[in-house]
Amino acid sequence: MTDHSTTSSSAGRENRSDAEAVIGVRGISKRYGGVRALDDVSMSLYPGEALALIGSNGAGKSTLVKVLTGAVIPDSGDVIVGGTIHQWKSVSDARQSGVGFVPQELGVADDLTVAENVLAAGWLSSKGVVRIAASLKAVQEVLDMVGLQVSTQTAVGRLSPGEKRLVMIARTLIAKPKILILDEPTAALADLEADRVASISRKLVKDGISVIYISHRMAEIQKLCDRVLVLRDGCVVMEGPATTEFVTRAIEVGLVGSSAAKHDVGTTQPGSTVEAAPTANAELALRCRGLQNRRLKDISFEVRVGEIVGLAGLLGSGRTEILRAIIGADPLTSGEIEVFGKRVNFKSPHQAVAAGVGLIPEDRRNQGGLLGLSIRDNLVLPKIPSRRMGWLDRARELKISKDAVDEFGIKCSSTESYLSSLSGGNQQKVILARWVMANSRIMLLDEPTAGVDVVAKEEILSLVTDLVRQGRAAVMVSSEIQELIDHCDRIYVIRDGGIFDVVTRGEVTSFELAAMCAQQDLGATSNAH
Repeated sequence: MTDHSTTSSSAGRENRSDAEAVIGVRGISKRYGGVRALDDVSMSLYPGEALALIGSNGAGKSTLVKVLTGAVIPDSGDVIVGGTIHQWKSVSDARQSGVGFVPQELGVADDLTVAENVLAAGWLSSKGVVRIAASLKAVQEVLDMVGLQVSTQTAVGRLSPGEKRLVMIARTLIAKPKILILDEPTAALADLEADRVASISRKLVKDGISVIYISHRMAEIQKLCDRVLVLRDGCVVMEGPATTEFVTRAIEVGLVGSSAAKHDVGTTQPGSTVEAAPTANAELALRCRGLQNRRLKDISFEVRVGEIVGLAGLLGSGRTEILRAIIGADPLTSGEIEVFGKRVNFKSPHQAVAAGVGLIPEDRRNQGGLLGLSIRDNLVLPKIPSRRMGWLDRARELKISKDAVDEFGIKCSSTESYLSSLSGGNQQKVILARWVMANSRIMLLDEPTAGVDVVAKEEILSLVTDLVRQGRAAVMVSSEIQELIDHCDRIYVIRDGGIFDVVTRGEVTSFELAAMCAQQDLGATSNAH
């Protein structure tokens, strides 16, 4: 389904030529092995415009941004800047053409000063001599642009998360970009700081900088953006003005993801009779009561053996933080956790693993697997087989790893191959198998199918379902709304660090659940545009 919707308010922009655009792409495609990251994508950004880019994990947003910033060379298609086709070979090429990028992850050095962070790419110099006064003046100018009223000599570690985000924006502005790409700049911020960052972003547009704004926050998009473009499965599926009606529909379509075409409005119609889950009287595996910390607000829910419980919400809503709190990665200020009837207070993930709780993290490459080690090493890592006196039992390691490869359908030439040699889907199977082999009875799954192809997604979700029905319990975070609809017995809607609502299997459609995740107070924005 492709819906290139427009209204009269945006018709002028829709009819503008590529030559008028500050930056655009035409027919961009990119594949990674069997995964289609971008498929014939075209878009344009015009002077003084803010364009919202919406899409679920794996929709192609990150790859498109990498193309626009010179970090990835497309397989086909053109990047057009000011009417001229560019063939960038590096990020430096794009930066010299006026493209600035502020990534989602906070990337500041807490031990350095504000000035040192802003000037990370280099201080101003003349004939080999650093111009300290001129450099500090330039820093102050960009700090004024972003409304950050702190000394250039303040240590960044003393700033709030929102202020650190403004330092990152200032660091990008020091190069005087014509185009600024902001990737979920407010996702991990509290409301007041998010409003501050969003307001500064709009001010930059008024100052003449064209902005690509990646976000799922409905109110922000309406306040800041002129147009909206939605990606799904590497394709542009919607494009139109940032009106209340269009933004609402765009976020729903963007969040529902690739399964929408198969299911249209969900697998079960609301109001229909849904058979009670066979696990209603099963053993209680996990109970959370009143979990609170700097990001979470009174989180309470239960998971029984044989259940998959889903956590739905926008990026930054607190979904991942719930899993991190359960596993002991983030400390709690209050609340209780019970694992199979026993109250626990995990101080580290190691303690959680020993108690039978395993986590598949969102960042598979950096947190989930050890890419430089073999498949065998990754599989046996939590419980390395040993003989007496601590000697490693290599024969047993080989048998265990080969059995796991067969049981989980891991496609590899040998268990001695590096994990990095596998596709994303097979890497994820290795990580899942690792925790099963470590006797984890509670599986915490954070975006388990992100970045894998369609076939691998189905295989992974089928494995999870089979493992749970065999006597385990799972909590799953996914940006693919249809995955939650199809595979979870119960789904909690997370917003602003708290539980907003809970639905059971068949109670809502995928589009309705997406709307619940995206719902915000639109009173202040109903008259936008």
